[in-house]
Amino acid sequence: MRMGRPQAMLAGIVLAVLALVIALFIHLDPELGSTPESAARRAAESLQDGAVAHGPWTDPAKAALDYRQLRLPLRATGLGTPRVVDVLEVEETGPGSAVATLSWGWLTSPDNPAGAPDWTYTTKMEVTKHRLSWRAVFEPSAVHPRLTPGARFAVSVTPAERGQILSGSGEALTSTDVVVEVGIEPSRVEDLDALLVELARHLDVDVEALRARVERAAEHDFVPVITLRESDYLDAAAQIRLLPGTVFRKSERSIPFEQGFAPVLLGSVGEATAEEIHADPARVHPGELVGRGGLQEHCEQELAGIDGYELRVEPQAGGDEDSDEPVLTDSDEPVLTVDPRTGRPVRTTIDIDVQQAVDRIVADSPGPAGMVVVDSDTGHVFAVGSGGAGSDGFDRALLGDYTGGPGTGLAGTLAEVRGASGGGALDQAVRDLGMAAVDIGLPAVAGSASDEIAHSSPLTTAVAAASVHAGEVRVPQLVTEAGGREREPAAVDGGIAPEEAAALQDLAEGVFTAPGSGWVLGETAGLVFALVIEGADESQTAESQLHDLAEQVRRDLAAAR
Repeated sequence: MRMGRPQAMLAGIVLAVLALVIALFIHLDPELGSTPESAARRAAESLQDGAVAHGPWTDPAKAALDYRQLRLPLRATGLGTPRVVDVLEVEETGPGSAVATLSWGWLTSPDNPAGAPDWTYTTKMEVTKHRLSWRAVFEPSAVHPRLTPGARFAVSVTPAERGQILSGSGEALTSTDVVVEVGIEPSRVEDLDALLVELARHLDVDVEALRARVERAAEHDFVPVITLRESDYLDAAAQIRLLPGTVFRKSERSIPFEQGFAPVLLGSVGEATAEEIHADPARVHPGELVGRGGLQEHCEQELAGIDGYELRVEPQAGGDEDSDEPVLTDSDEPVLTVDPRTGRPVRTTIDIDVQQAVDRIVADSPGPAGMVVVDSDTGHVFAVGSGGAGSDGFDRALLGDYTGGPGTGLAGTLAEVRGASGGGALDQAVRDLGMAAVDIGLPAVAGSASDEIAHSSPLTTAVAAASVHAGEVRVPQLVTEAGGREREPAAVDGGIAPEEAAALQDLAEGVFTAPGSGWVLGETAGLVFALVIEGADESQTAESQLHDLAEQVRRDLAAAR
């Protein structure tokens, strides 16, 4: 029997209405038609992915908030989210209820190349029927069986011992010692100007830089001033302890093996400030020690190690004290214990005796100075120093970018010896002298040429002179091993011929002056040194003083060798 046109239209309308009704039900209940198994698996996926708010829970918003609160203490452990949450089985316990067994796996070793979870356990999660669908019930015990009502995770961190920075001969340049970190809490300051004057009288601080940090900080921030060995702090305590605004932290810290040794090169270690935590909250946590400046900061990942911790379950503050259900079981036993892992060493080419000589030379400089010493036989950087009168803490030795000094002269003369001219020829000369190869394990400005003018730093100037003295290109090395991995020197295309080096010999040692800068360049006992002192003028007196300084540097370095 054929359906008439009106009947067909009516059937189409009925089907359209039915589809609309079904779509409306699905919109109102996305889990429509789900089973206990499918609901449990989707809930497990949301726990694993940290997307609980979008999971099939009886109250997704509350489940997401509760799950987030439970995991907050885990931030200090680096656990974050579980690596895997699987459903092992689902057992129906009644007409509208079931219990799912979940398998949890966490990765406690972030550098595990296999990425296999090493902390595993099982939990139970209730699944209930809600109208025409199934939904999971979020309880803390679904995350861990010890998380009964009124309980929470608690973490006790055991800091890792920091790795050492080593000299070229394997001697430790840093050691762990008791220190006192002097700081300022802005809310306690009565007169900032008077406080800064008093601190500058008794401590070696950059007043203007410190003022800027204090003015940027929040009221109750700890603003670092200086870190002192405990013995040095005790010498100054009577003068600074009672100054309104000063606060102090005592701890064990990685510091140079002797006071004042290569401060800019090594950097320092201090408790993370509010600014550092805010800049990288995933990695830096309150109370954590972090490297600042120099090798301590640049090699933080290798040196820091991995903190250990104990994960326990303890009563939740403000919990339900009237609950008949026991809050904790086996509370004395930690849920998880992870031992700290000592940081890995960073080996350098630094020579302790040469570095000590450079530290003295730079400290006595009449203006901000940067100095580098390179072994002409190997290209190894034996010392790096920055400082001097009026220094602002900038690493002039590695990051200073100067024109008109001996680095410019060497590159320009090499181009002339070759009979070449123009920016391309000058740039090639810079590269052939090794001045552009500055992958040394620390940030350093590369030698370059622009607008037919060569740019150089004390590092690249010393490298160029070392290449001339050796008669072949020398590539600088400073960090030779970090985190158990050897660092190869940078590759260099090209080089200089022996006859080209001979033509540059006279220029490769001596004294150079330039507007606003004074250079000392020389060689002794196979060591090439380059020193720039900002603020020198071009007068005959200044040049004579620089010549005298060059001779003094030669004597000091020869004695250090």
